[in-house]
Amino acid sequence: QIVPLMPAHRVYLEPFCGGCSITASVRAKNRIASDAHESQILMWKAAQNGTLNAPQCLSSEEYYKMRDDKNAPPSALRGFIGLACGYGGKFFGTFARDTKGNWDLNSSSEYLRRAKHSVHTKALSLYSVSFHHCDYIQWTDFIKSNSNRIIVYCDPPYEGTQSYIACAPFDSKVFWETMRE
Repeated sequence: QIVPLMPAHRVYLEPFCGGCSITASVRAKNRIASDAHESQILMWKAAQNGTLNAPQCLSSEEYYKMRDDKNAPPSALRGFIGLACGYGGKFFGTFARDTKGNWDLNSSSEYLRRAKHSVHTKALSLYSVSFHHCDYIQWTDFIKSNSNRIIVYCDPPYEGTQSYIACAPFDSKVFWETMRE
């Protein structure tokens, strides 16, 4: 609903791209999407270039093992499982289950098939997006030097909510001070 309200622009920047729903809907000559969460960016890059290798099935044990492995390196697979298999789109939140709270390997296969299809379908709208793994603060100079031709859409983590796995706690106060500058 917000996209039609955006004015015409040559450059679109979304520093908290997450699931890329807005980025996929925006039309601009140059679209830039970034996130501090490296696995999510790796997943979108892999989906964008057709190399995302999503699993056919996944048990809750495998999900929680991946979630709890603090030494696991960032990867497209980790990004996919964390984003597509977490309840309500929260990265590695609670393992997604059906409406009755069930999860078995048959429903797992169907759920993963749908999640993979959803990511790949969205990736078709992201073909020209330039993805970057970085913190929003790294865009401040770029925004200032392009202020007459850029629109920036920010949907940061909400104050008082749980931090994302693999990201430093988000400081809302610093974010809003930066936005006011």
